[in-house]
Amino acid sequence: FLTNPFISPIIDTYKNKVDFRRVIDQNQILIANLSKGKISEDAMMLLGAILITKIQLAALSRSDIPEKDRTDFHLYIDECQNFLSENFANLFAEMRKYRLNLVLANQHFGQLETSIQQSILGNIGSLLCFRLGVFDAELMQKEFYPYVNSKNLIELPKYHIFLKLMIDGVASRVFSAKTLRLDDKLHLQKNKITKVSQARYSRNGMFI
Repeated sequence: FLTNPFISPIIDTYKNKVDFRRVIDQNQILIANLSKGKISEDAMMLLGAILITKIQLAALSRSDIPEKDRTDFHLYIDECQNFLSENFANLFAEMRKYRLNLVLANQHFGQLETSIQQSILGNIGSLLCFRLGVFDAELMQKEFYPYVNSKNLIELPKYHIFLKLMIDGVASRVFSAKTLRLDDKLHLQKNKITKVSQARYSRNGMFI
């Protein structure tokens, strides 16, 4: 991995400029683009595992803060099947008291091991589904029973969802909604934000 020009500057460095505990406590935003189109699959899985472990350890270190004073922090994992293992399943049950909230997204449940499927469904609070295939629809109709059946899930129009929310520890009734288009203006600051982030946290490759 040290010969990989993308990975080497990240892991073969004497100082880590990203303080994951500070990211959590100060509600900072950390975005990691681990697209397979940019790096190899092995590199993607390695970096993903490192990042998730770093965030998990940072969350566990919050034991020095009274539970009532811990603020929420959200970890979003897209294409989560690439990073979830049986060991990771413990994260679902343990992280709640440290206020680390997981948002997992993938294409279909069949991409996940059975033990991970069970761990997810056994620990989630809120559940959202767009249109599903037959296998997932059969599985998820149990979660939305008795308000939604598999046929409803299979025939959902584009951009429509069924969801149930955990509100103050109580599951809401299942309801439907239509997602909104993101405002294009949100992308106008992308380059500026990237430059500020690079200036603050990156380092010239010649000095690594």
